[in-house]
Amino acid sequence: MSGPSWMHVHESDDEAWHVLEGRLRFKFLDREIDATPGTTVFVPAGLAHTYRAVEPSRYLIILTPKIDRLITRLLDPSEVHDLRSTLGEFDTLLAEQAEQRRSEFLTQ
Repeated sequence: MSGPSWMHVHESDDEAWHVLEGRLRFKFLDREIDATPGTTVFVPAGLAHTYRAVEPSRYLIILTPKIDRLITRLLDPSEVHDLRSTLGEFDTLLAEQAEQRRSEFLTQ
């Protein structure tokens, strides 16, 4: 299973993946990295990211209960009427929202 196609930022929650088999590709604003078996990728709160399975993969994902609830909600399309609002309920933003907020903060 891959992550969402859109880059996003968890404002107050960290995540980590440990690849057991296959290969995951992580996308950040400034780079992409491939994670192969034995690799652990840590994404701290505030870092825009997404990922996808490049080939059939098995991995462990370490996340907070809040992110787990967000993923559960996103997996049920009948529960998501507005993506931005749903993400916001779980302290998560689309990457472009986070960048806009950062730009506004810097220009104040």
